[in-house]
Amino acid sequence: TKQVAVGNPPFTVCHYKGYTYVACQNGAVDRIDEGGQVTPSFIKVTYWVTGIIAHEDRLYTLMYGCGGPYKVYVHDLTGQQLHSWNHGDRGNYTARALGIINNELVIADRTNKRFTIYTLTGGRVRDVPCKLISNHHLTICHAADNSILVANFDAKPELYRVNLTTGNIEWRSDRVDNPVGILMHSKDVALVTSYSISQQVKIWTLNADTGK
Repeated sequence: TKQVAVGNPPFTVCHYKGYTYVACQNGAVDRIDEGGQVTPSFIKVTYWVTGIIAHEDRLYTLMYGCGGPYKVYVHDLTGQQLHSWNHGDRGNYTARALGIINNELVIADRTNKRFTIYTLTGGRVRDVPCKLISNHHLTICHAADNSILVANFDAKPELYRVNLTTGNIEWRSDRVDNPVGILMHSKDVALVTSYSISQQVKIWTLNADTGK
């Protein structure tokens, strides 16, 4: 175990091809190599980077809009910006509200209660309405086929699975109190983190097919 310091409070991270990319609250993405060497502000945008994901030698980041629309950036692995576009969400900051499924980028839009699907260069493919989307914090991850798992953390915290082809909610679950993060651990098992001010962070296992 090795402790590494980054230049600003971290918001979310991803690991890709030997590097860890740490999205920070000052608009920077710091890069950490396997030896613990930090490259500060490897990527720099205007406001908080609230989500980051890597795919086919590209880094996709979601930037908080600070009252305006969120913005999506695409960089290569040298830190060079390739594409950017506005995204409809204008809500408060949220972490990890983006994912990649079948070579398309899926991003939650809390303002308009939908998931918007883009090409990897920013072309709008379609919108998938979803009334369950949180007004506050949510996290998504790819489950299987054309489905995503969603962790809502707000006045009514819950987990649910959305089929992006049909728009159907495949299941809903309230078994995890205050879920703040979700990711797939194996083909049918998801890991969920929960948070309470009075308690330590907990990690739960969840059947991604049934929600149990």
